Order: sequence, then structure tokens, then C-alpha cells
Amino acid sequence: MAGKLATLLMAAALALGLAPSIAVAAQGGELQAAPLTTMSDADLPSDFGDEGYRVYANGETGWPLLLYVDGKSATLTPEIELYYEGDGGKTLINKDAYTVSYAKTWWDEEADEEKSETVEPPFGITNEAGMGDEIRISAVAKNGSGFTGETQPISIYVYDKYTLAGFATDCDFPNAERDDSEAGQETHFHMWHNYYVVNYGVAVQPTPLVGETASQPGAQLDSRYYDIAYYDWTKDSRWDRLESAKLDGAPTQVGKYYVTFTGKDPYYGSIAVDFDIMQAPIADAAVASIKTQTYTGKAIEPTPEVKLGTTTLKSGTDYTISYKNNINAGTATVTVTGKGNYTGTKSATFKINKAKQPMTAKAVNKTAKIKTLKKKAVTLTKSVTVKEKQGTLSYKNVSKTKKLKMFKVNAKNGTITVPKGTKKGTYKIKVKVTAEGNANYESGSKTVTVKIKVK
Repeated sequence: MAGKLATLLMAAALALGLAPSIAVAAQGGELQAAPLTTMSDADLPSDFGDEGYRVYANGETGWPLLLYVDGKSATLTPEIELYYEGDGGKTLINKDAYTVSYAKTWWDEEADEEKSETVEPPFGITNEAGMGDEIRISAVAKNGSGFTGETQPISIYVYDKYTLAGFATDCDFPNAERDDSEAGQETHFHMWHNYYVVNYGVAVQPTPLVGETASQPGAQLDSRYYDIAYYDWTKDSRWDRLESAKLDGAPTQVGKYYVTFTGKDPYYGSIAVDFDIMQAPIADAAVASIKTQTYTGKAIEPTPEVKLGTTTLKSGTDYTISYKNNINAGTATVTVTGKGNYTGTKSATFKINKAKQPMTAKAVNKTAKIKTLKKKAVTLTKSVTVKEKQGTLSYKNVSKTKKLKMFKVNAKNGTITVPKGTKKGTYKIKVKVTAEGNANYESGSKTVTVKIKVK
């Protein structure tokens, strides 16, 4: 299946100049770090089909390997070595033990099958895109060598070092992430490491990397040597590069796009790289602190400033806002939920203080008859009128003179008792009324003066 897919991709590349990029090292093409060891032939597996045997071309192994030549007319003969790699390291196999088999491989569309034919080096460029054929290389045990069988092949492609087409070009995409998931591969035609995701608000600044091999990543190509263009992926899925899908510059809005790099002399060919601008996580935004509010009996809905980096987001456009526990005194929560170019939520809290005590108190002047007072004390009710109180009421005589303090004020209901034997006159009793408050109101007091006339 791997061979078929590779051949299909290469066929598409040749036809359209849009071959997807593959990071060679990520496909198993890295140099082995295991130390060199020496094992006797007797200790080595006799069958080259053992998975420990690996073919190296020019010091590298994997699938695929890219070998570079200088110009379309140049050719090369790869230096082939065979190693056995085990737990203790890798052992170089004597060249007298095997012959090297080279096979050009391609996918026959009409027959719908993979085909191959034996070829011999040197190998060079075979198409205008600057790529060679896929060559599979394996080691075949010689008769009488003590070994049998054939190794698993490696796959090489010869590339002109000046082409940007095919597997030869990768992409450097700052502040973006590759999507290697199966979903990403299915969505983007098995792009393998050539599909990127960047968050909204991050500058789109990709650059091509050229000359990537198994052991060394590609180098950034100077902008003098390529043209760059951006397209709306939803309009042609990058195969046709329709002019109607071309953008004026790097996109900034959430959506699906692709970018093309087209070589300029001495470079040539082109590569297309898919990328999505995703909704930015609003969780990364900063919600400005909200000043302390005061209980009103109604929902309190402040609108704090929301910024992501240096960008101030717009309520209704970039996010919606909701509240929790925002009526009563205590701690309320405001939550912004991303929309449009933003996703996710971000919450902040603010404090709702108790309101001041709204109670009012008014004195009611009273009269007591001296005739009665000669016999007994007199209790005067409703001496204070209280309205809009919040919490339980209490009353207290706060008069300063000893004579006035003789008038008893009931702590619970505020009735005033005029002492027996009080003489004629007008007495001014200061009564302090206190409402203790509740969950939403502070405690508060009012002092009134009740005039009692004894006659």
C-alpha cells in the first residue's frame, strides 16, 4: 500500500507540479545512532529478510530517501552499504556477501497495479519537474555466502537541488502546528506533515525549506528565489490554482487555505502547502478587572474589556457574554464565549457589595396625663414610625441626662414607658432605631427625638 500511495502521489506531482511534501526524517529516514559493532557471520541471522538488515544509500536509510544532483543533466551512483542492526548496535556486512538490486517502480493506472523493472545506476532527473523515478534498492544474498534471501527495499528519488517540486521542499511555518492526525490526512489528501494549523490573529508567514535529507533538515530559501501566492482552499482544493480562488495576500480570517511557492531562477517548480486558520482560543484573552458593584435588587451586567494580545475584542462580534450570581450581594461571575474568529470561554469574577440600609424613622409626639402618672407609669405605643427597614429592628434610649434615661424604651417594639410620678413638662427622649440588615443590605441606624408632654 505504501508503494502504491507513493507512486500515486508522484504521478500527481508530475501531472500537476503539486507533489506533497514529506519530512523524510519523520518517515523513518533518520541516521541510526547505534554504535558500530563487529559480529561474526555465525552470530548473524542467515536470512536477509530478517527485519534487522537495513540497506543504506550514501550513509542514510529510510523511505523515501532524497539524493540530490546539481542540475537536470547530472546523475549519481549511490554508495550502498548493508548493516545488521540489533540491540547492541549495527554490524557492517561484507560486500562480497551480496549483490545490489535496483528496480524502477511506478503505478500503472490502466492496469491499476504497481509495476517495476530492473535498472542500473547511474540515476538522474527524468521529468521537467526536476525529479527522478522511484528506485527501490535491496541487497540479495550471493550463493555460497552463508546468507539467503533478500532485504526489505529502501526507496530513493534523485532530485535536482534547484527544484521546489515534489518531496524536495518542506515548509517552515512559524507559530503553526502540523496536523498529522488521520482526520487531517483524510481532509487534505494524505498531505503527511504538509498540513498546518494556525490560530486566528497569528501572522501567516510560511517559507519554503529546500534540500532536506534524512540526516539534515532543509534550509530556508531566500525570498529572492521564489514567488508566494495564497488561495482559498474551499474554491479549488489547490489542484487547479484557479485565479478566482487567489487572494491578494496572506489571509487573516478563519478558514481553509493553501500557499504556493514557485521557484525563480535558478530555482524552478512549485509546491503547495495546505493550512487552516482556526478560531483562536478566547481562554488566552485577558478580561479586564471589574470594579466592585452595589446591590440594586436587579441583575447587574457590567461589560468588561476583553483583549487578546493587543487586540480589543468586540462584544457580539467576537464573543457573547453571560452572567451568574449577579443579583444578590456576593461574588458574581461573567463569562465570555467566543464566536466568529474565537472559540471557547473565559470567565472572571466581580464583587457585589451590600446596599446601604434604606430604613427611614420618624418620631411621633405623645401626651401623658399627670393624673394617671400619680398612680402608675404610662406606656406610650407607636412613638416611632419606621419604613423600608431591612432586617430586624431594635430600639434604644440614647438620651444623655439621668432624668431622660428614666423613660424606658422597649428594645423590640420601641414603646416608651413614662415613669410613675413624672411631673408636668415636655420631655425630649432620643430614641436610636437600628435595622440589623440582611444578605443584601448593611445594618443602619436612625436617631429621632420623641417629644412627650406631661400635663
